[in-house]
Amino acid sequence: MLLGVDGIADFRYNQALSRWELVVNRTGLQPIEASWEPLIGLMAQVPDKVRSYAQTVDNEDFVSAVGQS
Repeated sequence: MLLGVDGIADFRYNQALSRWELVVNRTGLQPIEASWEPLIGLMAQVPDKVRSYAQTVDNEDFVSAVGQS
């Protein structure tokens, strides 16, 4: 079952996996259940929410990665 995305709370670059990840709050789940999810998957699922979140972030590398996804 795929839950909707209520919001994005944070981001990081996971060096071990060589990918950007975001903390996602899923519809119907408590904030403590938020999880790190890969940028590429979220861009396929909710690109508008990811782009909106990227506009609030002051990190050129992350914003560039969102633009390239």
